[in-house]
Formats: sequence, C-alpha cells, structure tokens
Amino acid sequence: MAEKNWQVSPSHTALRVKNLKECIKFYNEVLGLPITRLVGEPDNPRGCFLPGLELIKDETITPEESRRLVHIGLKVKNPEAAIADLKAQGVKFQERERLMPAFFSDPDGNIVEFV
Repeated sequence: MAEKNWQVSPSHTALRVKNLKECIKFYNEVLGLPITRLVGEPDNPRGCFLPGLELIKDETITPEESRRLVHIGLKVKNPEAAIADLKAQGVKFQERERLMPAFFSDPDGNIVEFV
C-alpha cells in the first residue's frame, strides 16, 4: 500500500433515534457521556453530540429502523489531499458548497463523513 500524505482517525458514529430526549438521558445520565453540543433549539433539539457519538432525531422511523447507522465520521488531516486522492481512485463525493464536511459512500453504501 502506498504511503499517504493524509491520515484519518475516528471522529464519531451517528445514530438515528426516535426518542432523542430519552436517548440523550440514557447516554448522558446512565452511561455518563457528557453532552458536547446540541443541534437546534435547547428545549427541542434535533441532534446531540456526545464523545464519539451523534444522535439524530427522526420521529417517523420504526424501532427496527432506529437501529440503522446514519454515517461514520472520520477526522482527516490535509482534507484537500485526502479528497483529491480518493476522487482519483473513483470515489464519488456528495456535492457541497464547502469542502468540509465531505460525505462519500463506502462500497457497501455506508456513508462516511470527513470532519
């Protein structure tokens, strides 16, 4: 394998949940993970970041769907080089107006995010 002039490390895993408030309570109060950021209004957030984990509210899903992975977040050094290298290998990125975050899919269709 050729040496890369960029590297990645785990950032977070995103989970779709039906009851965000209960999941925040579980991960924060029961497991002890501190809340690092809420997305949306503080009294009715649509997302929550905890160390290594992002919870995304989706009240329309069934319990089976709530266990589905939304995406894997990876920290990347030298994102321009990483994106250029992956594009050269045929990886298709979702079009965004800004470089970061950058989203693409693995061969099985799982979404990966560079942060």
